Amino acid sequence: LQDHFKHYDEAEAAYRKAIALDETDARPWNNLGNLLQYHFKRNDEAEAAYRKAIALDETNARPWNNLGNLLQYHLKRYDEAEAAYRKAIALDETYARPWNNLGNLLQYHLKRYDDAEAAYRKAFALDESDARPLLCLGNLFQDRLNRLEDAEQQYIAAQKFERRNPMLLAN
Repeated sequence: LQDHFKHYDEAEAAYRKAIALDETDARPWNNLGNLLQYHFKRNDEAEAAYRKAIALDETNARPWNNLGNLLQYHLKRYDEAEAAYRKAIALDETYARPWNNLGNLLQYHLKRYDDAEAAYRKAFALDESDARPLLCLGNLFQDRLNRLEDAEQQYIAAQKFERRNPMLLAN
């Protein structure tokens, strides 16, 4: 309902019904958090949903990563976002997304460029089919470190994966 048909109100009702049917299942709480964050901009409720998902399943890295995104991009609580991404990474060292999200946080908000570079490289090493870390690394080299030849190499490498991505063409 949510992703394919964009029936967000119905999706919210379905998640809440799933929660009512099994209050111990963390997945609908995490999905509800995503819906509340990205489609309704109800960030306080989204944070509560992610934290409930985490409380129900402390071993699942995804709600930690989603909480990190909420804290970074919407609530501007950067230290907490870093802690959330690092918790996601600690729970699942093979999950690439929190590494890339951590890189974005380190680059754009915490100005720790060497650490951002390492995070992007780790994200790509974990998922070599995803061009996002290469694009982010190129942006880091171009916009922050004035390493234009390195940036160009990253953009060229990223184009091999996503030739139609307008961000790659713009860079």
